[in-house]
Amino acid sequence: YQMMLLQDTIGEHLLEVDKAAREREEVILKQLEEKEPLPDKEKDQIAWVRAANQHKAIAEEIILNELIYV
Repeated sequence: YQMMLLQDTIGEHLLEVDKAAREREEVILKQLEEKEPLPDKEKDQIAWVRAANQHKAIAEEIILNELIYV
């Protein structure tokens, strides 16, 4: 961290990690929707929001373990 800070490369590194995390999130969300499709939003908005939030939380946890906490 300190070497990157001194070499002024921390910003570039953080942008790369952010880009990788966003790309990985898209892939994970698509996989989750294939495995467990979201309910019909028109019929039950609460169930749709609950399922979408659950998918997002799962994706974020995977990304944190794969990219951030390493």
